[in-house]
Amino acid sequence: MTVMRYPNEEPTKDNDWAGVHYNSGIPNNAWYLMSVGGTNDTSGITVSESIGLDSARGLWWATARYFLGSGSQFDRAARWQTAWAWVTRRPIAAVGCAWVATGVIEHDYVKKNYKVQCFCELPDGGMQKPEAMQCCTQSTSKAKGKSTANDVCCKPCDDAGVADAGGGAPSEPTESAAEPDLFDSCKGRVDGVYCSQLASYSAIVCKNEAISLGIQCGDLSKCIGPNGPGTDVQCEGSRAPSSDASGGAAPPPQPDSCEGRANGIYCSVSAPYSAYECNGGQVFGGHYCAGETKCTGPNGPGKSIVCK
Repeated sequence: MTVMRYPNEEPTKDNDWAGVHYNSGIPNNAWYLMSVGGTNDTSGITVSESIGLDSARGLWWATARYFLGSGSQFDRAARWQTAWAWVTRRPIAAVGCAWVATGVIEHDYVKKNYKVQCFCELPDGGMQKPEAMQCCTQSTSKAKGKSTANDVCCKPCDDAGVADAGGGAPSEPTESAAEPDLFDSCKGRVDGVYCSQLASYSAIVCKNEAISLGIQCGDLSKCIGPNGPGTDVQCEGSRAPSSDASGGAAPPPQPDSCEGRANGIYCSVSAPYSAYECNGGQVFGGHYCAGETKCTGPNGPGKSIVCK
C-alpha cells in the first residue's frame, strides 16, 4: 500500500484508471502469501503459515460473491475476508498476516480482534518474526507485569518448550458448532423475502423452501426486511414493501423461471430492479439496476440488462 500508484487521483484512461493493473498486485500478493507463504518485499513481513490453494480459492470466491460491491476498497476486502476465515476455521494467522504484510490492515487490528501476532515489535521500532522468538521463562513472564528488552518478544511455552498456538478460532469445534451458523437458507421458511446473513445489502427470495432469487439494495444500503411474506425487499431509507387491503402481508413473490425460455436476460417479476440470465433453460446469473432505476429488458436474447 505504501507504493500504490495514483492513490489520490481521479481515475482516467491516461493513468490506467488510477493504476488498476499495477495496484492489483497488492491483493495478488496477499493471495500468494496466504496460499503458499513467503515474505512481502516492501514490508519485509513474512507469512510462515499458509492455507493452501484449494482453501484460498474458496475463501476468495466467498469474499467476491458475498462481501464486495462495485465501490469496495482493499480495506473492506481484507477485514471481511479475515472475518470469514475465522468463521470457517481457516488458519487465521495466514489470512490476517497476509493482509498485514501488504499494508492493507494494521498489525494492531489482527492482534486485537483475532489474537494473531504476525511479528513482534521491538523497542527500537524493528520487528522479530514469531519463529525467532524464545520461550518466556516463568520468572520474567510474571514479573510484576513488566517486560524487558530481553523478554519483550518471548512467547508462552509449555514445560516441554512447545509454543501456545493461541489464535482466535477454536482448534477443535464442539459437536454443536461443527459448522458455523452463517449461511442463507430457505429451509423451514414460508415464501417471501429475507435479508441475507452474508451481505447486509442483499436479500434472498424463498419459494417452496428453496432460494428462487437473490436481490440487492441500491447503493449498498442495508436490507431491513420484510423477513417473511412479501413481494419486494425493503432497504434502509426506502419505502416499505406493499401490503394488501386487509393489512396483511402481500402475496408471496412470483417465481422467476427460465423454463421454456430462449437464452437471454429477463426482468424479474419479484424485484422490478433485478434481472436474471437464462442459459439452457436454467437461471445462469443475476443482475440489478443501480439507484432507483428499474429493469426494462431485453426480456429475451441480449447481452446486458437495460435500466431506466
